[in-house]
Amino acid sequence: MRAIALASGPFEAVIGHDWGAAITWALLGDGGLPRQARAVTMAVPHPLSFLGNGARSPAQLFRSRYMAYFQLARADHTVDADFVERWWRRWSPGFDPGWQYWQHLRATMQASLPAPLAYYRAMVRPIGPAIARIRRGARVEVPVLHLQGAEDGCIDAAIGAGQERWCRSLESRVLPGVGHFLHLEDPDAVGAAIAAFLG
Repeated sequence: MRAIALASGPFEAVIGHDWGAAITWALLGDGGLPRQARAVTMAVPHPLSFLGNGARSPAQLFRSRYMAYFQLARADHTVDADFVERWWRRWSPGFDPGWQYWQHLRATMQASLPAPLAYYRAMVRPIGPAIARIRRGARVEVPVLHLQGAEDGCIDAAIGAGQERWCRSLESRVLPGVGHFLHLEDPDAVGAAIAAFLG
């Protein structure tokens, strides 16, 4: 869940997954990249597509219920490493990186919770400026490649439908057999798609 910038001088390419993708969309909307740059987002479509399509999808509202739960103060005391691991397994049902990976994830979450919940709270608080920020950054002028896992249990691939209306140039691909953590599940396919896009 990170954004990676590849550059020699000003950003030439930004690649982001999950929160990294959300940050990438914000950077694109703020005009933070030169027009000759390129961007890759994974698992999180354009924010206005996510909000518009997600609000009309009972299945996506159910999948995203954790975001609402994280707004509650009691989440600070009930979200733990077990909670996070269960959700990650739902998001990428065929992903089994091995016990060492899960052990590392659990240790990281135990050491950092409840701090990661602050991302979700800052995203919508206060709500008025949050919506204005999203609308202000609606139009994306640089070419974007959006990759989504066909088995993503967090954000359904259909939620990205129509996101090309917000982008001057968008290539969207749904990768079969992978879930939310597509770059970990099939790094070869993801890497090949990114390399082809970046040229």
